[in-house]
Amino acid sequence: MPLRPYQDTAVSELRSNVAAGYLRQILVAPTGSGKTVMASSIISQAISRGRRCLFLAHRKELIDQASKKLDMFGVDHGVIKAGHKRVQPWSKAQVASAQTLVRRDHYEADIVIIDECHISTAATYQEILGRFSRPPIIIGLTATPYRQGGVPLGDMYQKLVVSTSARVLVQQGHLVNPTVYAGSNIDWRSLTVKRNGEFTNQSASNAMADVLLRGEIVDNWQSKCPGAATVVFAQNIEHSKTIADQFNKNGIPAAHLDGKTSDKKRERILADLASRKIQVVSNCNVLSEGYDLPLLESVVLARPIFSKGIYKQMGGRVMRPSPEKRMAVIMDHGSNTARHGFLTDPEAYSLDEDFDVSSSSRSVDVADMPVVCPACNAWIPAGHAQCPVCGGQLEEFVTAETIESLVEVDNDVPTTLFENNPPAYKSAVQTYYENLCETCVRKNYRPGWVAYRFKDRWKKWPGSQISKPKYFSDYEKRRNAEAQENTYENGTATRSRSSATIPPDAGRSGPEPEWEF
Repeated sequence: MPLRPYQDTAVSELRSNVAAGYLRQILVAPTGSGKTVMASSIISQAISRGRRCLFLAHRKELIDQASKKLDMFGVDHGVIKAGHKRVQPWSKAQVASAQTLVRRDHYEADIVIIDECHISTAATYQEILGRFSRPPIIIGLTATPYRQGGVPLGDMYQKLVVSTSARVLVQQGHLVNPTVYAGSNIDWRSLTVKRNGEFTNQSASNAMADVLLRGEIVDNWQSKCPGAATVVFAQNIEHSKTIADQFNKNGIPAAHLDGKTSDKKRERILADLASRKIQVVSNCNVLSEGYDLPLLESVVLARPIFSKGIYKQMGGRVMRPSPEKRMAVIMDHGSNTARHGFLTDPEAYSLDEDFDVSSSSRSVDVADMPVVCPACNAWIPAGHAQCPVCGGQLEEFVTAETIESLVEVDNDVPTTLFENNPPAYKSAVQTYYENLCETCVRKNYRPGWVAYRFKDRWKKWPGSQISKPKYFSDYEKRRNAEAQENTYENGTATRSRSSATIPPDAGRSGPEPEWEF
């Protein structure tokens, strides 16, 4: 199976890095770029040289996808997963569930490929990797090379290889650029953030309650993309079931999926969506990874998403091209585009620097902010005087409401910009404060950092005019309580970030010949 030029270039770069002594690399590949195809090509070449390969994943969909791609490459392989029928321990390639393999006898491999490697620092993966008698080549696959919370992966990996970008794939016709429609604005200030870097289920459910009650999700779907093959990403199981019921009550065939749905029922529901027997599948934490249906025409984000990685995974489901695809639409009911930007926005990655997963603190000039078309509710990138979706005029719609619901004003934008617009000034100040609060919590800074950064920008301390988010008040209380228990050395509190336990670092002076692929 021939690779696309960017895929071939990425695989060649991985191989060159191994030859230079870098045994642990991340292949960054956008959703829909064919990362499993590139992995299968690597395995096929390695097997032809007598190498043993292990493909690790944590979800059924990813395991099945990898097995199918290896079949396309003609690679004989086994599958290590509880209850799976393809048991071939003699094969030189194995596709394994990390949860199953960690409980089984060790499989010694020369090359280990880890799908969705942003979770590979978890204990399950580290236990598996720690069993090898000598360090294997490790290649991680992901569209988002950072942990939850934006923490980099440099403590485990040595090199990043970026295959391409979503914007380039759209330009080349390998992906479709979706039209994004906004739902009602939700109150971000009511949301609280968990330590793992995502909104709490309770606060997110409360934020979406009115949208659900009004039936806005079905109404907007019927208005913007009637008849579209659709996947809904809901906040929780009850939420997902309610959405499916609302579609069915409106005569639109729909079904619900969650982690407890049996494999047989899941396969039937997804087959019904692919054949258009049903139009909508609402799910909770099932279809964000490893699900590939090119004819999918609409994704409904029926939840607020703190992590940009999860946002990209969910939204990216609708970007694959297909002759059967009549449209590509994202219905954003969680104000996620305001927070994270568009799926094709360029990004820079690092193994050493934290990545801003919330994107709400990215510095953007007001003139560069995307806007919502007042006529059709489509999100439009900056620089358009006319809506490319409906033709409506846009030049006068960078308003106070836009500033409040979008991103932080750049530190270099003078406050005189708002002198003749007090509501815009008030909104910008409040938004800036909230963004500082989010950054502070995400990076575990001392709470006082927010006030000092605020004063540095606005030349005054935050006062009664500022509304403090509840999650930040809770964070202040927790940090103050922890401060009383901290052990101080030389008058300074110590703080550390736990590092991943990785195999011994071999290859700094060059790998042995058998490590090539």
